[in-house]
Amino acid sequence: MSNGATDKPIAQLIQKLLAESMSRPYRVSAEKVREIEERERREFRPFIWVHAEDGAHSMATAYYEREVKVLWMPKAFVNLSETEKLVAVRDRIREHFEETGGRYIAFGSILRYRYSDTFDTSIVLDTAGNVIEKDGGRSLLAEVWFSLY
Repeated sequence: MSNGATDKPIAQLIQKLLAESMSRPYRVSAEKVREIEERERREFRPFIWVHAEDGAHSMATAYYEREVKVLWMPKAFVNLSETEKLVAVRDRIREHFEETGGRYIAFGSILRYRYSDTFDTSIVLDTAGNVIEKDGGRSLLAEVWFSLY
């Protein structure tokens, strides 16, 4: 590269090729994310996630965490009115808190619960089943996050 006149077109070409190579995987990834989100929306089943003092620190504890911290709502649950659903969620939270004594050996004290009523929305409740945040946002299980990202 002997002069600035030839350097500029080469630099522009490199920038263009780099930008194109960076955008291609992202577009594919974005399409894949949309596919996964559509599938998860179709297959979504309401659940309650238990928030405790500590989380998983290894793949093994992540599997265990998934087993003990996800409270699935029964299939017939979807047929209830919104008021009946909230009552059922409160009852399940109170029952769970009592069953566990408010604590997991591996994860510590239970702090709160998050009821995911749809793929995109959730409600945060305290350990007595009282709503503390009506708009809790999206709450996805780990396997969905791993699929998405």
